[in-house]
Amino acid sequence: MTSLSRLSMPAITLTNVPLSSRKEMGGRSPAADDDLNRISFGRTEPVTVRADSPDNTAELAAYLRDNPTFRFVALAFTCSFVPDEDEPIMNSKVAVHLKLDATSTLGQTTDQFIAWSLQPERLFQPVSQSTTWSLGSQAKLGPVEMDASVHQTTAHTAEDNFIVATGMGSSVAQWYFRRTASVVLEGMHDLGLIVRAPTQAVGSLEVRMTAEIQRRLAGIVPYQAQLPPELRLVAPI
Repeated sequence: MTSLSRLSMPAITLTNVPLSSRKEMGGRSPAADDDLNRISFGRTEPVTVRADSPDNTAELAAYLRDNPTFRFVALAFTCSFVPDEDEPIMNSKVAVHLKLDATSTLGQTTDQFIAWSLQPERLFQPVSQSTTWSLGSQAKLGPVEMDASVHQTTAHTAEDNFIVATGMGSSVAQWYFRRTASVVLEGMHDLGLIVRAPTQAVGSLEVRMTAEIQRRLAGIVPYQAQLPPELRLVAPI
């Protein structure tokens, strides 16, 4: 696999993305529980990864030379979450759906578009934890009670995951963001995807994004990000 940090990717411009708490039905006015200013999103145009690219790893360059029936396309995404201590974003998901063009004649499942590399695959915050256990007994010697308890504390470090990617090798790549006890869901986060496609095939991808916000009165409310077509759809790829 290669890293998008090694590739020369275009700059990303962020666009404010409205959140809707219900499915859009025609041209309606924003509902009271819609949120218009909490998430921004942006992406690059697809960048073809070639065997002779100076940014390639030796592994990918060799793979491309040895597998001329496949081509690779890279895209980068950025999500920006606006902080709000009173009504925090609890979790969010970015899903990229890869689709083979209906006019393609490729019939084998191995010829479908797949997510070949997702970055990051996982991000976590190390958290120190401790476990205390005790083993005790009481003995009575005449009128006196004696406590023979033994206490022991074991310290260890756990991984508090706040971004997890899934879908490598499939047609749906997903990144799950979540607020944890040690990490709040705010600020900018960069994502990267490398798609493997048959050389002669044509396809497209669709980006979908959801979020859940902890409301003061309504509790946790799910939202669908209303991505504009220029961010949501990439075709052809």
